Amino acid sequence: LPALAARLQGAQWVLADTGAGAPTRAAIDRARERRMAMDETTYGRWRHTVDTAALRAAQALETGDFDELAASLQAAGEALEPLDICNDAMRIALRTLLRGGASAVKPTGAGLGGVVVALARDAERAAQLARDVARAGLAAHIFPLVESGADDRV
Repeated sequence: LPALAARLQGAQWVLADTGAGAPTRAAIDRARERRMAMDETTYGRWRHTVDTAALRAAQALETGDFDELAASLQAAGEALEPLDICNDAMRIALRTLLRGGASAVKPTGAGLGGVVVALARDAERAAQLARDVARAGLAAHIFPLVESGADDRV
């Protein structure tokens, strides 16, 4: 992992916390309803997109490819749109982070409130994104993509 860690060193996660949320069951039920409303062809394409994004992200982490990680994270986030699991606060967070120059954004958690995760190439961009999120009235938290330590965990 040391080569991987070196290639991703400096990249940061920025979490925009809306402070709102709905019961997980509500989000799961909504997502299930949206998924069941898809015809089989649409579902097949959607599932392929989700699976491909996950595989690409895993490969990008293994190879230390920041741009591929960003592209796959963004694809995964966009794939969630048909499930309609974002509330207005999450949409504000998504727009704020993208406008601020996040390399990728994705809703996380059960949906219907909660957290949006963004990927920033470096600490300077992460700090700017956190300020943008705070100006939008949301809490922001920054974490390194690569943990400092003996084993350089991602």
